[in-house]
Amino acid sequence: MTFGIIFGTVNTYGTIVGILANKMGYSDDNASIFGAVFIIGGIVGSAILGTYVEVTRKYKVAMMIVAIIAIFGPIALLSTLYTGYVWPVCLAAFLLGFDLAILPVGIDFGVEMTYPIAEPVSTGLLMSTAQFFGIIMTVSCTALVAELEKPGCLYSQIALIVMAAIGLFFSIIVKEDLKRLKYEKSLAQSNEQDD
Repeated sequence: MTFGIIFGTVNTYGTIVGILANKMGYSDDNASIFGAVFIIGGIVGSAILGTYVEVTRKYKVAMMIVAIIAIFGPIALLSTLYTGYVWPVCLAAFLLGFDLAILPVGIDFGVEMTYPIAEPVSTGLLMSTAQFFGIIMTVSCTALVAELEKPGCLYSQIALIVMAAIGLFFSIIVKEDLKRLKYEKSLAQSNEQDD
C-alpha cells in the first residue's frame, strides 16, 4: 500500500509540476527546469537509498524516509513556488525527486515480503497499485488546479501531503518480514553444513 500511494504521488508530481509552475507565474522553460531537477533528485535519491537498502537490508526505515520526504517535499515546493524565484523551487523539486527512490526500495521490499511469489508477479501488482493511485491523484489534482487556479495549487498539495501521510502510516505498521533473505540464509547454512 505504501508503495502504491507514494509512487502514485510521485507520478502525480511528474505530471502536474509544469501545471503548478505555470499557474504560479513561472514560464514553460522554468517548468522544464523544475521537471529535470526533479528527475535528477530521483536519480540521486535512488542511488543513495538503494545502496543503503542493499548494505543494511533496512527496507522499512528506507520506506519511512521516502514517505517523510513525500510529506515535507510538497510543503517545500509549495512554499518556494510562492517566492517567484527559480533556484528555491529547483531545490524543493530536487528534494521532492528523492521520492523516486520508492522504486528500488519499494519493489525490492515487496519482492522480499512476497517470496516465493515470482518477482514479476509481485512487481506487476505493486506497479498496478501505483498506477491506480497515480491516476486518481493526477486527475483530482489537475482538476483542482484547473478549476481553482492558485488556490487549487494549494489544495492539490494538501491532498498529496495527506496521501503521503497515509503512506507513512502504512510504512510504520508494515511488518518487515524478509522471506527471501531468510530463505537464502537458511540455504547458505544448509550448504555449509553439507560441506
